[in-house]
Parts: sequence; structure tokens; C-alpha cells
Amino acid sequence: MKISVRDGKFRLSLRLPLGICLRAAARACKGEGAVQLLRKDRAAVRRILRSARRVHGAPELVRVEGADGSTVIVTL
Repeated sequence: MKISVRDGKFRLSLRLPLGICLRAAARACKGEGAVQLLRKDRAAVRRILRSARRVHGAPELVRVEGADGSTVIVTL
């Protein structure tokens, strides 16, 4: 997962391992079914997401553009 922040000349890019993001998502989920899926089949979900990323490229999960021209992009 990659988080990019751009504001004029200021640019920040953070790369986070997919496993850490899946663990955080499992903790943040409220639905019982989603939590069980992410905990039990984390390796399978990671493989599916990696193969999808190779085939289709890095999809944007969130794109926020501020009125002052700043941009925040979260990609998988």
C-alpha cells in the first residue's frame, strides 16, 4: 500500500507492507465475518491482492484533493 501526499513542492510517499495493512483492517472491522476472513485467510487474501495488482496495476483506494491544491492518494 502506498500513501502519497502532494502540496506544491512538498511531496511525501509512504509505503506500507500489505500484511501490516491487512492486520490493521482486521482490527478495525466491526463485522464478525470480515474479521474471521482476514484473520484465517490472510495469506490467501494477500496472494489475491498481489496478483490483481500485477494484472491491473495499482488501483486507487482514496483520492482527496483540497481547495488549496494539496492532494492525498492511497493506492493498493
